[in-house]
Amino acid sequence: MRSNPVVRPGPTATTRTLVFWWREPQAPAAHTSLSRGDGHRRRYDTVFFHLSGVHDHHDAALHRMTDHHGGWWSFTVTVPSDLCGSYYIMPAEAVPDEIVETPRHDDPHQQIDFRARWKALMKLMVVDPRAQIPPLLSLRSSCSAPGIDYSCHAKSSGIVRLDGALPEPGWDTANTSEVPADTTTTGFTPYTWHSSSEFFQDRRVWVRTPDGNQSDNQRRRPWLLILLDGHDWYETHTGFAPALHALEITGSIPEVTAVAVKTTDSADLGQNRLRDLGCNPGWRSALQDDLIPAITRDYEIADPYVIVAGQSLGGLCATDCVIESPETFHAAIGCSPSFWFPTPQGPRLPGPPGGLIAEKLQHQATLAALAQNDSRFFFDIGTGEGLMESHARTIVVELERAHICCHFDVSTHGHDPAAWRGALTRGLCFMAAQ
Repeated sequence: MRSNPVVRPGPTATTRTLVFWWREPQAPAAHTSLSRGDGHRRRYDTVFFHLSGVHDHHDAALHRMTDHHGGWWSFTVTVPSDLCGSYYIMPAEAVPDEIVETPRHDDPHQQIDFRARWKALMKLMVVDPRAQIPPLLSLRSSCSAPGIDYSCHAKSSGIVRLDGALPEPGWDTANTSEVPADTTTTGFTPYTWHSSSEFFQDRRVWVRTPDGNQSDNQRRRPWLLILLDGHDWYETHTGFAPALHALEITGSIPEVTAVAVKTTDSADLGQNRLRDLGCNPGWRSALQDDLIPAITRDYEIADPYVIVAGQSLGGLCATDCVIESPETFHAAIGCSPSFWFPTPQGPRLPGPPGGLIAEKLQHQATLAALAQNDSRFFFDIGTGEGLMESHARTIVVELERAHICCHFDVSTHGHDPAAWRGALTRGLCFMAAQ
């Protein structure tokens, strides 16, 4: 059996037809007790399937793989040729109560709890041993179940990246052969300092430093890259440090000191992601007046070019940092930035176009400061992210109208880390080319 997915020509030049195959793992006879009705036995009642950027898990109806003889299941779908996304194979011996597709008939006011349903589906998710591109890994996952590979550290079953997908500079040439299989923090080391800010008490920060042996690059202004949602880069994207190194040695970007800041929710530590990254002046000041001076002092970085990058709320915060303090934060990279903020319903329902960021860009003094400081912005959005594309376009229009340097990528992907790694390095290359 060939690796997943099998890619065939689609009905048009810009589409491809994908066929995913999955085989039930061998199990004791006692576990293969479900009758097919054709004399064969099977282990699973249902195998759910989800393809990020194509399917929307907020839809009431879920997608299922087709049951074949001999424990084989398949799913066929036609997609745009620029797809880059994760896919999820989720077998169920019995469908959990949380996985519902229609509200109960006895309660017409009941709504499907999509968040609870998705969490239940993710508990079923298995890694695809035939995946052409293996899934991203995370140190934060923790689960166990006997008799099946539930892949505790996998963020998906696998990744699909078609021939028309946007490039992933650095990742395609990075040498990850020396990356140990049991670690996802290669290239980053923990960083601690005496912080006076409440935002950096007990917060994890990791730093990656350049090799410093590229003579041509040493003559360029050094970069300081602040990675919001930094845990997704030192924990999940094992090849990020090698990707940066590959871009540095080719001269695609200057030498980079990357600072990964953990921004997950932690009630015990008083850390709240929405509060911190939601255009919070206090958080921005902590980055500007505490973190950056400490890093430049301890790593002896003189007059760095400061880029702030993040995904989702991190992309929103990165953009806000540059808008509010362009003399300190020179550029922003937003992967799937949450420009819907602060609409209470989030990105699923319409709110003011561009949210708070668009409102801030209505002030001429703000635009003048951005122009004076030669501020730069890079945004990447997937067509499978609902209203987020239209919110981002509102921001891009305002920036372009004011002649502020801005680049906007739109392609077929969802709210998905598999697409963010290429977006981040494309953003870095864009900044270097300006």
